[in-house]
Amino acid sequence: MKNNQLSDNFFYRNDKLFCDEHSLSGIAKSYGTPLFVYSESTIENNLKNMRSEIINKPVDLCYAVKANPSLSLIKIISSLDCGFDVVSGGELRRVLSAAAKLKPKIVFSGVGKTIDELDFALSCGISCINVESISELKKLNERAKVAHLKAPISIRINPDIDPKTHPYISTGLRENKFGLSISAGYEAYKLADKLENLKVIGVDCHIGSQIIEISPFIDATEKVLEFVSNLEDLNISIDEINLGGGLGICYKSEHPPTAKHFFSTILNKVELWAHCKNKKTPRITFEFGRSIVGNSGLLICKVIHLKETDFGKNFAIVDAAMNDILRPSLYNAYHEVFPLEKREGKQIKSWDIVGPICESGDWLAKDRLLHIEEGALLAFASAGAYCSSMSSNYNSRVKSSEVLVRTAGDVVEIKKRENFHDLINGEYLLDY
Repeated sequence: MKNNQLSDNFFYRNDKLFCDEHSLSGIAKSYGTPLFVYSESTIENNLKNMRSEIINKPVDLCYAVKANPSLSLIKIISSLDCGFDVVSGGELRRVLSAAAKLKPKIVFSGVGKTIDELDFALSCGISCINVESISELKKLNERAKVAHLKAPISIRINPDIDPKTHPYISTGLRENKFGLSISAGYEAYKLADKLENLKVIGVDCHIGSQIIEISPFIDATEKVLEFVSNLEDLNISIDEINLGGGLGICYKSEHPPTAKHFFSTILNKVELWAHCKNKKTPRITFEFGRSIVGNSGLLICKVIHLKETDFGKNFAIVDAAMNDILRPSLYNAYHEVFPLEKREGKQIKSWDIVGPICESGDWLAKDRLLHIEEGALLAFASAGAYCSSMSSNYNSRVKSSEVLVRTAGDVVEIKKRENFHDLINGEYLLDY
């Protein structure tokens, strides 16, 4: 039976979990645990499915690097004719390190770009800077003047749309810190149009992440199109519309819009608007992260201890923790758990799967009906996005190794496991 939380490249064969032709137990034995395993074929298929829906359409896809900033994944994604959305100078440098030769489209988002970051972005000649405040608008104009450049910009509009997702990853409500309100947006564009070292090319909007209904995307698109119409009445021309990302994936039993449904719905709305305005359809940018890499990765861990209590709560203590996969603790998020080897006929119990970190918040899954033994290997699904990228060294734990199962068939390590020297690198010991 198909598990919707796993891509087609992860499957059981003779009760053992595989990635393509490789036993995940064998990979874990070779590289140790905790371990992130990614499927190159899954990433390729996700992007190809999207691209098949935008053939001959004026659409750019930009990968949201924050989802997973791995240099190897960036290189794979750039080879598939995908641009990048970055939110820091570090992410920009990662893209340039891995993909500069292909000269991808790069857009720079984020509410808190520093002067150094703006200067660096200008020096790189990136495609667009998504401005999020009047303060940033003025400072960018000043820095572009110093550099004798005209900075290509879009201004991020906050449409006050409920994305119906976790409040921490909602970014399009008026109480969120992102972008400018519709009314403030008009004033920002009037100012930008007067500033000599800015070139207005578009409008930007991004309402949130892990959105599993089409209606918030429709509502946001309609508000942005109305905003663009009003800008044109002010003689401010808009060539590009960036509608952000946020398309969700299946973690448990969700049914997010398919690529076909998403693109046909949103692009039809934009095309109809352009037709009614008797104008050319503007270029549309989408910034997807989770929907490109989310189901491409698993986190594999080992059961260290089992602890059964006299009040009915059972704990499976594993060698992964909230420093490896923070989403459950931070968002109360659900990740499906799969044993690397199924054991038929064994007693199933309810388990809380927890890590070794000294916080009660260090849990990875709760009340899961599983057969678990000490030494068993477990896989947390949908761990390709916002897992490794949010990892830390809390409790002085080293970050995990990461491997990639290549489409060509080989398995390669793309990030080595840290050691103690990595933990203390850059620190100074006081000399008494």
